[in-house]
Amino acid sequence: RRGFAAALLDVGGRELALRADLAGRSALHYAAWVGDACVVDALLHAGADPGALDSWSRSAAHVAAARGQVQLARDLAVRCPLSAGQRDAFGHRVADILSLTSGSRVAVQERRGISWKELFHDFVALSRPVLVRGGCALLPAMSSWAEPARLAAKLGGASLSAGPVPYGPGCSAVTLPAFLASAEAPSRGPRPYAFDVSAARRCPELLADSELMPCSEWAGFAAYVRQPQFGLGFRGAGAPMHLHHAALNALFVGSKRWLLLPPEVSFWAANASEAWASSARCAELRAQGALLEIRQHAGDLLFVPEGWGHATVLEEYAVGVGQEFVPLSSLSS
Repeated sequence: RRGFAAALLDVGGRELALRADLAGRSALHYAAWVGDACVVDALLHAGADPGALDSWSRSAAHVAAARGQVQLARDLAVRCPLSAGQRDAFGHRVADILSLTSGSRVAVQERRGISWKELFHDFVALSRPVLVRGGCALLPAMSSWAEPARLAAKLGGASLSAGPVPYGPGCSAVTLPAFLASAEAPSRGPRPYAFDVSAARRCPELLADSELMPCSEWAGFAAYVRQPQFGLGFRGAGAPMHLHHAALNALFVGSKRWLLLPPEVSFWAANASEAWASSARCAELRAQGALLEIRQHAGDLLFVPEGWGHATVLEEYAVGVGQEFVPLSSLSS
């Protein structure tokens, strides 16, 4: 990769190494974000400035640290200690970020009563997962979705996508009453999970009940916010290991177990979540200390950072929503 990058830089010259996008991010920022030390080295050799700051006052070292690229962040900080010692727009120096993110590889942090600003500055901007106990306990969905019959009435005749693996083979459209009835029938296979991104769009009342964050707050921190995904199932159902943009996950009924993997070891799994959670691979990751596990109860809000692998296993009948977004601090924005 270094040779390929060097060949491109031979054509584009130092101007290419120094060029920045509208957010002030250079190629060095992006190489640091993905942890590509070979490309970082080629860019520095071509004259890239390790002290250049983006619109969030972040150098490439800040970016690498926020993504958990520890050694790369340290190497870049040595090349430009002045910018590494500067606080970014979220109030963090490179050393601060490395200290905070190192703990995120050991356990999911738990908090109570934090503000949206604290959530975005101390967790979203640093790609740190956090479980906010009681973080969605005041939303209307806590009471209006508690009874399956009331929830079915809100959905009306709207169908949901359900199957053993969300959006995978074997999924079919089913109404909530039919899904609830099927759960009572004996089954030898994986439990089906209803996971649908269009339910909130087709049923505005669901969206009103479960609005995780006011639009005014999103506007200050997110470049893109996706429609919430509605999830419902019984004990043993869930989503297999997967990864995507950053997401807030609210649980309104029941409890579920989360299994998280940091970006450097995350992957996609195609088998049902309960089967994967009891697999040899899962046990191996747990033994290595790479797998983080936490239990979410009704009323809790979980933030999963961009690129973090995650799987869920429901411990009982559970209902919640997940909402993906792209933070302005992310280089994906």
